[in-house]
Amino acid sequence: MRFLLINHNWFQIPLLNFGHEARICSLEDIHQIAQSDFDVTIIMDDSCPINPDAVNLLPGLKCYYMVDTHLHLHCQKLIGSVFDVVFVAQKADLDEVRRFNQNAFWLPLFASIVSVPERKHNRCVFVGNLDRPCHEERKQFLEKLSKIVPLEIIKAPWYELYPTVSIVVNKSIKNDLNFRVFEALSSKCLLITDKTVGLNDLFVDRCDLVVYDNLNECAELVEYFLAYPTEAKQIAESGHKKFLEHHTEEKRALQMLEYLKNKKERRVNDRERALARLGYILWLFKIASANGQLEAANALLKQSAAVLTDFNISWHDLGLT
Repeated sequence: MRFLLINHNWFQIPLLNFGHEARICSLEDIHQIAQSDFDVTIIMDDSCPINPDAVNLLPGLKCYYMVDTHLHLHCQKLIGSVFDVVFVAQKADLDEVRRFNQNAFWLPLFASIVSVPERKHNRCVFVGNLDRPCHEERKQFLEKLSKIVPLEIIKAPWYELYPTVSIVVNKSIKNDLNFRVFEALSSKCLLITDKTVGLNDLFVDRCDLVVYDNLNECAELVEYFLAYPTEAKQIAESGHKKFLEHHTEEKRALQMLEYLKNKKERRVNDRERALARLGYILWLFKIASANGQLEAANALLKQSAAVLTDFNISWHDLGLT
């Protein structure tokens, strides 16, 4: 098959290795793509609004891989109405997305395979950006934790640092099952993470990774496994084995291909287009409001009200009361 991948190069290498064609493109450049050149187009979530008018231009089977529904569910679930297939990375949000598109499937995140040296440094790290407003709770948690235990908070490419250290701490944002989970296990690190929906479907606590409930328990676990690196290594190796068996980029691409079997383009009705338009407007409203652009926000709110009136849709119907 011929795939067009929008925003990210996720799955490109596996698809090429499987004998498919796979090209990368930005959504802004979609008008330059010949409609007949591709069988499947997948928009990879980059946490930015998707204009439904652009979706109409996508060639072939139209797919949307939603990653950040923990941040934008009320918008993304509506935009998903106009796609043929939707993949959802956060299991917690799958049922709500399916209210607006029955062809929605759970497709957890993944990581690439990295080279891991035989010997690691007995260090505990968190790698990530803490600068966005949605990171504030995580930032406070990690700063408190770093005052109790020797946690290093670092901005660096994960694939360079994780393979050299023994322990990675994860703190989710709004219960998301994030890339860090899979990146740590790819790097044969002991992952100490909070509970998230879907985690127990993929891994076993105290066998593949270690789960904490609160700050104090997280601190105790970090102290314990730094003091007992042999135990940490045993769990890390089990988690790494599970990752290689089920959660590499290649394995996830195979899952995606399985879901796409026999799927066909469908006819989108006017109500679905209206829902997608509403999701796009609400996302723009959210951005305008966050930036203090009150005039623009009010104009967008009026647009959303007009869509609701024209198609006899209530906020209650959308789960947005």
